[in-house]
Amino acid sequence: MAAEAGGIVWRVGETPVADIGSADGDEHYALFRVMSAIRAANGHIFVADGGGADVREFGGDGAWLRTLGRRGGGPGEFNLPAAIWALPGDSRLVADWIARRMSVFDQAGEFVRDFALSTNARAFIIGRFADGMLLSRQSDPGPDGMSDGPHRWSMLLRSHSLDGGIIDTIGRFPAEQVYMKSDAGDFPVLVPPFAMRTTVAVTGNSVAIGTGDAPEIRFHGADGRLVRILRTGRPPLPVTQERLRAFMVAWADTLEPDSRESKVATMRELPVPERLPAYGEIMAGTPDGLWVADADDPLAEPGWWTVYDRTGQAMARVRLPAGFHLLHVYPDAVLGVTTDELDVEHVRLYTLDRTGSRPAAVGPR
Repeated sequence: MAAEAGGIVWRVGETPVADIGSADGDEHYALFRVMSAIRAANGHIFVADGGGADVREFGGDGAWLRTLGRRGGGPGEFNLPAAIWALPGDSRLVADWIARRMSVFDQAGEFVRDFALSTNARAFIIGRFADGMLLSRQSDPGPDGMSDGPHRWSMLLRSHSLDGGIIDTIGRFPAEQVYMKSDAGDFPVLVPPFAMRTTVAVTGNSVAIGTGDAPEIRFHGADGRLVRILRTGRPPLPVTQERLRAFMVAWADTLEPDSRESKVATMRELPVPERLPAYGEIMAGTPDGLWVADADDPLAEPGWWTVYDRTGQAMARVRLPAGFHLLHVYPDAVLGVTTDELDVEHVRLYTLDRTGSRPAAVGPR
């Protein structure tokens, strides 16, 4: 949509300024199942590696410096380190989603303390507010979650103190759209084509919640109060037969050959919505700003995002590198994870030029 964001496009660098990941034998750079990564104020990059069950610290140039924690159940050890946040004093907070435990490490990488959430075991931390409070998400399939048919599961969001105690309940919201099919073999929970998925992002002291049902994103305070509504103004596109065919071809290419035929046949039996979700993932950008990805459209050019300021005005469009999964946005860079042609995972940092330009078109739509 050329008129969107005034035609302004922010540019991502063509080559990464830091590229972490290798298959050449050094275990410090061998990444598998990267769960999260952040860039600290000093420029260092911290990577939560699920396969290694540790957190690795790298310099701004991507050189390994030290490893925090290891696999295990003791203090300072992890089952699945899934998210990292910066704390005052250059310390780090690491969430273990399997152990349901939060661990704090100091600036030297030494373990300081840990704590658990004082809530249901299904809850896990997914964000940190600017004032230091934590955000937890608890997924709930509901009382009819195991019956055959379509479902939109729900999630409960709560705010917590830095010792894990519950401060407030933000609310219960729609979550993933799934289809239960008990005769579908080992995986009876299926994700239909173009399913709705709720995405959440902490921006300042509010949490942005995008359900994808309509071209709007709602911001709630840590106490659950509705703060504001961002309206994207981009109505969902129709699910045409051409889009459905393109989706099925792309999805089938991700399957193992020996199970492809049966899984495609099962997928073809699932209901198809009339329209795509209104948008894709959302991500906190500049303070109180929001990045919103275009909905996954097999007929469109991938990787396009729209950046909105704190008033809800579209500021710019950005296209990320192919196959790049965005993890964090910084004033001068974007950080994310990708997989190369050998299926080796890489964490990459690219520069972000916010000066903008006005090409003839700024992406699909």
